[in-house]
Amino acid sequence: MDAKLKESERAKLEFELLNLISEKRLITICHRQLNQSRMAKAYNKKIGPMLFKEEDLILKKILPTSREDQSK
Repeated sequence: MDAKLKESERAKLEFELLNLISEKRLITICHRQLNQSRMAKAYNKKIGPMLFKEEDLILKKILPTSREDQSK
């Protein structure tokens, strides 16, 4: 009888630990999402849209096509 009681108590404790782990995981996910949105907001504040005019000089890199790049 005593062994069954200890076994049920142990199972109950393990179940509570699993619940705590799940709660901590959810809290971590929320913190990560909050931090990610904060970082994106700070980045977007510094980086603005680039507006180009017709007379602006822009460096354009032309990549070779697969047929031109057949050297070994």
